[in-house]
Amino acid sequence: MKNKNLIVFLCTLGFCVVIAVLMLVSSNTFSQTDTDVILTNLNNAFFVPGAISLCVGLLTFATNHGSLDMISYGMIKFFDLFRRDLSKVKYRSYNQYKEAQVGKEKPFNHFLIVGAIFIAISIVFLVIQKNI
Repeated sequence: MKNKNLIVFLCTLGFCVVIAVLMLVSSNTFSQTDTDVILTNLNNAFFVPGAISLCVGLLTFATNHGSLDMISYGMIKFFDLFRRDLSKVKYRSYNQYKEAQVGKEKPFNHFLIVGAIFIAISIVFLVIQKNI
């Protein structure tokens, strides 16, 4: 179980690093000579994937605790309207859906941790930029 958590954490970290590097490359940071521009680009490159990861983690947390259950059930029922065979409908009522969701929580800690790390790095670059 520990190896799976480590792999998920490293995949999330790798995804955020790839986004940060792509942002740095797209803004030509590696060819810049102005320190202010470099620090601004570094700040942006770490803040964006950090914010995305943090938001995904918070949405997963909200979903795990039932905040979006009615919307999810409504979407399932909407797409059930287009089924040809109504005997294959998965949930007949909202209570059946809620009972089926018990124990299906998705992990979200890795998103929150990676997002917080990237935002912290972004804040460090911001402080360095403001002090120079």
